[in-house]
Amino acid sequence: MSNGWIEASFELEGHRIGVAVRRLPREEAARLAASLAWFASVAVTPGADLDATGWPHVLQRIMNEYVSLTVGDEAIDRLEELWTPLCSGALKTFVQINQIDGALTQHLLAARNRVF
Repeated sequence: MSNGWIEASFELEGHRIGVAVRRLPREEAARLAASLAWFASVAVTPGADLDATGWPHVLQRIMNEYVSLTVGDEAIDRLEELWTPLCSGALKTFVQINQIDGALTQHLLAARNRVF
């Protein structure tokens, strides 16, 4: 991987998943943390339609531009079954490597404490 990419991995149902994550500039990471917090708050709203919020587009952008996955042949054979936890693990790794988990938590707590 070129400069600016960090190599990591995680375990998924007995499969080692390789993840390369592009390191974001601090300002871009902060903006993305706010967006992720907003999508997370919508996701827990009863009856929310995440497709209507643009979440699939944002997730696709993250996976296309900032994440590269490497999986073994055995995992590829189960890709449809493993897709959701695979994306979840990749997104979690992306958040950790870009150190936006703290900012994401702050946004979520602020939204939770707002009076409507």
